[in-house]
Amino acid sequence: MDTPDPSQACIQYNKAISNLEPPREMKRRRHRNTWRRDLDADAKQINNAWLQLEGT
Repeated sequence: MDTPDPSQACIQYNKAISNLEPPREMKRRRHRNTWRRDLDADAKQINNAWLQLEGT
């Protein structure tokens, strides 16, 4: 008979699908807020709060 083996059909299907999907590594991104940037933002907010307290 000319019917392909079911396991071979699954392998061919998985190969076809994997070509359509982007690689998983592309989905991972580095977050923009590093510890240093977060610390700088907090320091800026605290500084503004102190300036407001000193001004009143």
